Amino acid sequence: MPVKWGLRLLALTYVFLLVAWPVGLVVQHTFEDGLATLQAALVDPDVQNALKLTVEVAFWAVVINLVFGVGISLPLVIREVVPVLSEIGDDQEQAARSLGANARQTFLRITLPSIKWAVVYGVVLSLARSLGEFGAVKIVSGNFTGQTQTATLMVEQKYQNFEQGTAYATSFLLAFVSVACLIVVSVLRPKESK
Repeated sequence: MPVKWGLRLLALTYVFLLVAWPVGLVVQHTFEDGLATLQAALVDPDVQNALKLTVEVAFWAVVINLVFGVGISLPLVIREVVPVLSEIGDDQEQAARSLGANARQTFLRITLPSIKWAVVYGVVLSLARSLGEFGAVKIVSGNFTGQTQTATLMVEQKYQNFEQGTAYATSFLLAFVSVACLIVVSVLRPKESK
């Protein structure tokens, strides 16, 4: 029993240090002057351009990953879809084939409706992942302000230029959008009956 509680405490400490504490610091620094820091960041033209480019890049990254099944975020979609496919089995697909349905009809009428929410959730996870991409974007983009600078690169630049308030506010916006997407999909996703 003490080992079980010790492991739980260790896991909670790990999650706190890895997630809760950094997020708490970002929120604290973003709102230490009320909404002024966030409002200042939102009217900064460089931040506006970076946020706009980030949304565009994230959208196209998700579309490309969804259509072509390539890229870093594909495992996020697969991680959601595979358990659903395992759970539903292939009985319905075999029945459809035995009744004369071709592969395309079977996929569109049987398989896709069964996995649609898993695909949606995986796509939202890949969207959240692409919003926070830093390393690859920094290497590939050139990091030109107003042209190829995404929000994550803007955060780094503002922080290095001692504009920490804007850096924290932009970080908060990125995290907020990612979490909001996950919450919306979780709320819209139908609950499985037991």
